[in-house]
Amino acid sequence: MSRFHPSALLQDALGALLVRGMGIVLTFTSMTIAAWLLGPTEYGTYATALSLAMLLASLAPLGTDRVLSKSLSLATCPREIGRETALTHACMIVVAIFFLAGILLTSQIASGVLLNPRQARLIQLSALLFVPLALTYLRQWIAIPLIGTRKALTTEQTLLPLGFTISIVAFKQLGIGLTASTAAISYAIVMILAVTMAVASGPLRPVYAEAARAGTSITLSAVLGRLRLGFPFAIVSAGGVASQTLMPLTIAACCSMEDTACFALALPYAALPAIPLGIFSLSTIPQCAQLYRDRNFPAANQLVRSTATFTFLMAVGAAAAVWIGSPLLSRLLGNSYAEVGRVFPLLLLATMVDCLTGPTIPVMQTMGLETQYTRMLVIFLPVQLALVYFLGKSAGLHGAGVGYLLSRCLWNLAIVWQIHKQRGLLMLPFVNLPNAIREYRAPTIPTKISNLTGPFSSNTSSTNAEAA
Repeated sequence: MSRFHPSALLQDALGALLVRGMGIVLTFTSMTIAAWLLGPTEYGTYATALSLAMLLASLAPLGTDRVLSKSLSLATCPREIGRETALTHACMIVVAIFFLAGILLTSQIASGVLLNPRQARLIQLSALLFVPLALTYLRQWIAIPLIGTRKALTTEQTLLPLGFTISIVAFKQLGIGLTASTAAISYAIVMILAVTMAVASGPLRPVYAEAARAGTSITLSAVLGRLRLGFPFAIVSAGGVASQTLMPLTIAACCSMEDTACFALALPYAALPAIPLGIFSLSTIPQCAQLYRDRNFPAANQLVRSTATFTFLMAVGAAAAVWIGSPLLSRLLGNSYAEVGRVFPLLLLATMVDCLTGPTIPVMQTMGLETQYTRMLVIFLPVQLALVYFLGKSAGLHGAGVGYLLSRCLWNLAIVWQIHKQRGLLMLPFVNLPNAIREYRAPTIPTKISNLTGPFSSNTSSTNAEAA
């Protein structure tokens, strides 16, 4: 019998929220200090390069990280876990080599043929950042189903922002010129050190040790086969990241670099209310995979609607706090970031629209809707970028904010309709709050899903709850 346990979901997600809360303080302190020390132009360059690197890092595994997460959610054999981990790293390395070659070629074209040194510099900085970012993301996807969301996020939420802040403040004290390049180099080094420390010690050490042993038996044909299996997930992996990370690039194209810096600062602050949604979405991945395997759609509907209820209520409270505190941001950063206040309300409203629909990405990822999701993203991303670009071109940064809000409304309407049509799930909160906290029990129809990788058995629900 397959069940949805609200207590297990809340235990893992709320533990992760505590870690994320500490990370918020460190991350936004780090971001604000970096913006203050670098100034609008250099910070805009750094933020744009980091956005491009984040997109490349999400694409580097070519969707095999999502296959890995699904597999580890259902796996029990250490040898199989190690082989899956090794195979996914091998896939990422192969793709990263091609990406690096393409980035270097593009950089040469930008500087030598197009005579645009600014673009060449952005591309070079993104090349420096994307490989450490890809390793960081992949470590998280391995950790989430094995040790729980809270423990999986601890390294990135504490060591990364703390180390980056210390490094740029030290540069300032030593009289070293702070530029987008020095910031990118510092962040890359801190990421490498943080991932190394997380892998070399703690509960993931035996996983990576087993992966190192299994890596010697990984063949090129196995890598190519896994890349073919993961390819439908590639746009799923990159889609959510692309909708955010391409924004600074689009703003840079239609507005000024100073406007780009303001947007790059306003967007993560406006996204603060969505943090519970991100945490709960990660926590629902194992349960979504198991419920879909068992064809228990009533329990799945209870799961996603309960998650939507929890996250939206938290988002409302967080949005109110962020809105009240938003004037402090402009005061801290000075007049050079005055445009942050104009675009911030639009971005905050867009975040609330995203929170209303709950964990849409885990549902699409684990319930056989990858193809539909890919098609929707292929249509949606150009629409979003066009709305932001043309409205930004005509009305500046405020117009770009309006375009972003319109695009998020269109996307959420489309994805709610698609999920309800394909799986019968209603991706909206419960109006009656007690419905969100009850446990759903229902008999299931045993069904073997052919597209799950490997003959894994399911026992991770209790494991994850205990680990959390």
